[in-house]
Amino acid sequence: MIFTFVTSMVRVWHARLFGYKVLADPELQSARYNRCQKCPFCVEDQCLKCGCLIYAKISLATEQCPIKTWRRVYNKQVTII
Repeated sequence: MIFTFVTSMVRVWHARLFGYKVLADPELQSARYNRCQKCPFCVEDQCLKCGCLIYAKISLATEQCPIKTWRRVYNKQVTII
């Protein structure tokens, strides 16, 4: 589980460094949550495959489902000067 956490933080750091969004949009979070709720590995809002809490995992755009039900999304942030 600690390996999963560390790799997640590296992805977040990488996304921030190169200007990608870290947090998923609310619509994407909702779609991910609905898919997780149908999954047999989701028990009490925790993924039994990776050990992550569902709410934490679905909120990060840089994360993906361990069984590839949904994937990570890299979108550039829009910077208005």
